[in-house]
Amino acid sequence: MQLLIDTNILIHLEDNKVIDEQFAKFYQLAISNGHTIVYHPSCAKDLRRDKDSARQEITLSKLQKYTPMPNPAILTEDFINIVGQKKVNDEVDNVQLFQVQKDMLIIL
Repeated sequence: MQLLIDTNILIHLEDNKVIDEQFAKFYQLAISNGHTIVYHPSCAKDLRRDKDSARQEITLSKLQKYTPMPNPAILTEDFINIVGQKKVNDEVDNVQLFQVQKDMLIIL
């Protein structure tokens, strides 16, 4: 099974701080059960908006240990009209939700 991680989950897993127990358990369970943790390419775009350039560089480097989602679906205007899109952050969330709808992935 492929588990699609959101930018916020990635930050909790990879930020320069003590990891919360629930994130450690998630990662351990996913890997030990043979699941692949993937990220949507838009996640990198989201991370590049971080105003803290040192943190941005660190997090982007850690993104490389995860698998990019192969062949992500292209977000449609119909989907945007259904879910709405008011902020820049909504765009990244919407492309991930759209991918889940198309591929039946689990988003975390």
